[in-house]
Amino acid sequence: MKDRKVIVDTSSIIFGLSKRHDVFSKLSEEYPGYGILISKGILNEINGIASGKGRYSKSAKTALELIKRNKNIEINSSTMYPDDWILDNAHKGAIICTNDAALKVNIKKKGAAVFSMTISGTLR
Repeated sequence: MKDRKVIVDTSSIIFGLSKRHDVFSKLSEEYPGYGILISKGILNEINGIASGKGRYSKSAKTALELIKRNKNIEINSSTMYPDDWILDNAHKGAIICTNDAALKVNIKKKGAAVFSMTISGTLR
């Protein structure tokens, strides 16, 4: 697996797919040479959304398929609450993709680079 990684939060994965944008493909284009990192806790969160009947369940099911097929995605074994795990891994030099506004504020305080998936499918 690649040494440099972009950590991706559930919110960016699901939001992007709900707008018909694959955040994983976009990250691979924008950050060639970087791996993508999610945790088991994030995977559990996506599984929970996929098993429901809410408006994001279809996007979550698609996310699970993409994660299964994408060899550039590493799954960390941590089952810690996803926001806490992300904050534990947020440090100067880290790159994190989240659409959670409160989490973004806390990530910036730690000095990590943070961006979101937009409605148009760009990373900003």
